[in-house]
Amino acid sequence: MSVACRALREREAIPEDRCDGIGSLLITGRDTGILTTWAREKGIEAIIWTGLPPRSASQEGRVPAVDEAIAYLDGLSGETRSHARDYICRVPAQLDTPYRRVIKDVLGW
Repeated sequence: MSVACRALREREAIPEDRCDGIGSLLITGRDTGILTTWAREKGIEAIIWTGLPPRSASQEGRVPAVDEAIAYLDGLSGETRSHARDYICRVPAQLDTPYRRVIKDVLGW
């Protein structure tokens, strides 16, 4: 699991000294909770995710309004826009959020 955490840290450019950047859960026989139940049903042995707070207008902890997020994404161009679109399109469909719905409706992603 440490290799996967390092790879995610590198991909997301999370500094090594940032302890809140990566979240993980190793599924064992003692675990309980919704994530553990989901992982067991899927045959997953570990879950790893980015654990960063929201960021908007270069201000960490600020949650952007949906229209701000759309304006930001729509203002991207070239490879940066392609990367953002690909990233959003790879998010599992089960993660149905207001942002995702508007991005799909407005940008078609």
